[in-house]
Amino acid sequence: MKFKDDVEVSINDRYSGLFSGEFDVGIGYTTDPEANDKRIDFIFEKKDDTFPCIPQYAMPLCREEIADIGKEVVIIGGNATGCETAHFISAMGIPDADTFTFLMYHSAEEENFAKRLLHGTNRNITVIEMAGRMAENVGRTGRWSLMKSLRLMGVNLRTKTRLIEIKKDLVIIEDENGTSSIPADTVIMAVGAVSDDVLAQHFKDTNMTTITIGDAKAPRKIPDAVLEGFEAALSI
Repeated sequence: MKFKDDVEVSINDRYSGLFSGEFDVGIGYTTDPEANDKRIDFIFEKKDDTFPCIPQYAMPLCREEIADIGKEVVIIGGNATGCETAHFISAMGIPDADTFTFLMYHSAEEENFAKRLLHGTNRNITVIEMAGRMAENVGRTGRWSLMKSLRLMGVNLRTKTRLIEIKKDLVIIEDENGTSSIPADTVIMAVGAVSDDVLAQHFKDTNMTTITIGDAKAPRKIPDAVLEGFEAALSI
């Protein structure tokens, strides 16, 4: 993948750039067979004149820090983060549970029309995933409802599909049928995460004993962090 205006910064400058809005960060994988670390960070400067279609990181968007993402949204990565982000975006602007209950209780709208409101996202959302199964890392009890919700909202789920390039107002993808393009006002990178152990490294040269757990050790799920915290407490 090629991005304009690549910027190399330290991890501390990266976070300050994110908080100030100067940078966006996407995490992806290089296809270079000689690369030792397949996972790389794409760090790019926000410049409206050179990047009308700006790839966004999923977390700022889910915190609703992005003012306008447009109508055409493409999400790169179909595991938990990508699918849950798609569900979050698809639900923007639709009636919440309390509003729907109010409409039904008072017969303020016809039932079929109200249900259409619930499933009527005003965006075209596409999720692309290189693997053959969406939300592979989501547990059984939650995956079925997540996938059903995405289908009800009309989210386009594309498995076995690879991102080739991000352009001004579209993305180029490749699947078993060859290359094609998808319109995109916003591209959301949800293709992985890396651990951040800056705090642990800060205490490395001190006499303090530190135990690194949770995502600071390796990106995983909350139960892993809880278990490691419990085991760390028992070891003290």
